[in-house]
Amino acid sequence: MPTPSKAGVAELFKKSGSAIGLDDASSGILIHNLNASIMPLCSGSPFLAEEAETDDFRVLMLMLDQSGSMEPVADDLIECVNDVLIPGLLGGALNAVGAIRVGGIVFGSNVKPLWGGGFIPLQKLPPLTAKEYSISGATALHQAVLDGVTATSAYALELIHKTGSNPEVVIVVLSDGANNQAPWDPDPVYQVLSKLSPELFTLAFLGFETSERVDFRAVAQAMGFRDIQESKAKPGETLDERRRRFRHLMNVFSGSVVGRMSTSRVGKAPASGSTGFWQSPPATP
Repeated sequence: MPTPSKAGVAELFKKSGSAIGLDDASSGILIHNLNASIMPLCSGSPFLAEEAETDDFRVLMLMLDQSGSMEPVADDLIECVNDVLIPGLLGGALNAVGAIRVGGIVFGSNVKPLWGGGFIPLQKLPPLTAKEYSISGATALHQAVLDGVTATSAYALELIHKTGSNPEVVIVVLSDGANNQAPWDPDPVYQVLSKLSPELFTLAFLGFETSERVDFRAVAQAMGFRDIQESKAKPGETLDERRRRFRHLMNVFSGSVVGRMSTSRVGKAPASGSTGFWQSPPATP
């Protein structure tokens, strides 16, 4: 897919950022974050014939932690994305809306694109593979969220320019730890996420506790996430129990994504706080 120019994306933020809630300061943060590795993420493949006939777009950005501590549940994550989330969207949400585009990144010590970068029609999305989701490194959470929201905001503005209508966007982060890589300060992320329109942008964070105790709500709130869910490890939890807890959590995650992507939030979203994204608690049955 074509890579947009840095100057073109920067101009889009400057001229049209207010359409999705951004002000000059938050647009400036995203413009400053534009670099050669980000630019391929900011675009989408050409419209399919059926997409060209609709102005009802949904956009999903998945940000998946691939740090070393995720290794025990890596295979389960890949299986749940391929066998639960994507079929759920194809079988439910896509029938309820005009078009769905999906993009993704993975993050360990560095941030990398999924599926070659950019936003792909749901029905053309290839399976997630172990080659793309390969476990290693630390947790560059702040940079991952900043990169993901930069790319997603740019693509939302591109869709507005092409269709004349506002897409509804779901950004979801799945992580098992707090940030432990530069940049250390979450405030630039907060300055952007707190400005994005709650009618157009669902900002969801899912914390899955593995090897260390983490206050996921504090971590997510410091970055500006509105819908936060966490699954805490139980004392003496075995590896099999952890995997069962993770698979249950991924089912909750998938159902929540499908539900939100299927229903318009315009005119329904609260001005602040949770938007009711999480459909049920993540306790293991």
